Amino acid sequence: MNRASEEEPNEKRSGADRGAPEAPAGDPRAGAAPPTRLYRRRWFIVLLFSSYSLCNSYQWIQYGIINNIFMKFYGVDTFTIDWMSMIYMLTYIPLIFPVTWLLDKKGLRVIALAATALNSFNTIGSWIKIGSAGPDLFPVQQHLL
Repeated sequence: MNRASEEEPNEKRSGADRGAPEAPAGDPRAGAAPPTRLYRRRWFIVLLFSSYSLCNSYQWIQYGIINNIFMKFYGVDTFTIDWMSMIYMLTYIPLIFPVTWLLDKKGLRVIALAATALNSFNTIGSWIKIGSAGPDLFPVQQHLL
């Protein structure tokens, strides 16, 4: 009896065991990964990921771009405006470790779906910031970050 008939049906076997042709010994492709295929769906996912990354980056840096205007409008010093953008990077440092662990354990799909769900809070926060654009409402702006 050959080896393939002795194995369990659900047992994983290498390509050579399944009858796939082996690469010759001198072939540089021996042991190489199969070529990557491109799908239109992947480009769509890249577009979605890029768009919500763009939205998050804009929310992060919007005060730092024109901080002199925000200083005059809200009547605060430059240190306060700068801290509103630096807090994003300071929270990034400790939060990247659990996200990396989740990415390793659960995969990219779960992380992308969680990021999309969290991005909806960013959208709600953006609408609150638009509604609270007044010189006396800087604490609302500050607490949204």
